[in-house]
Amino acid sequence: MSQPTHVPKNPADELEQAIREMESVSRAFMSETEKFVRSWFWRCAEYYVARYYERTKDLGPTKLADMKGMIQQIDANTQALVARLVGQCKFWTHRVRGEQWSNIDFSKGMPKDVADAINSVTGEIKPILRRFGYLPTSDKLDSDCPDPNALPESLMTFIDRYRALVRKGLFLRTEIRAAEEDRKKREALEIWRKA
Repeated sequence: MSQPTHVPKNPADELEQAIREMESVSRAFMSETEKFVRSWFWRCAEYYVARYYERTKDLGPTKLADMKGMIQQIDANTQALVARLVGQCKFWTHRVRGEQWSNIDFSKGMPKDVADAINSVTGEIKPILRRFGYLPTSDKLDSDCPDPNALPESLMTFIDRYRALVRKGLFLRTEIRAAEEDRKKREALEIWRKA
């Protein structure tokens, strides 16, 4: 883990600034995730409608309008779903001020808990597809269906930026602890000298 090379003038202020930036990055990530998921719901539905054209013809316009209405409902709830599932992931460690900062996933790629949460959000379409007979025997999407894991590069850019900010935050927290330790030692020596 690379460390920032400069000595912060005021580590506490810089840490607060880093935390504000982490929140900003996480919110931008959520916004991009919402856009991706909304688009993906419709691409997925269109894939099934076109792939299983006989089923689509059997359903007819009225039932397909019902299906579209249900997809519009999950589309309208996407922001809340993303906030509840993706926004609560442990990866967004700045929201907890304890020691768990050191537990962040610094590996390459999308953090597992975030990827799992996005999959849970995209999975909201499965009951609709099942209800209208497009997923009759399995809860698994067709391998040809647009991949819900083929996330836009912009999402990884946000993840990488967030990881860099966490590294900076960890460095600043170390600096703050060291300064506090020095202050306590000076205070103890002052008491000693006065005794």
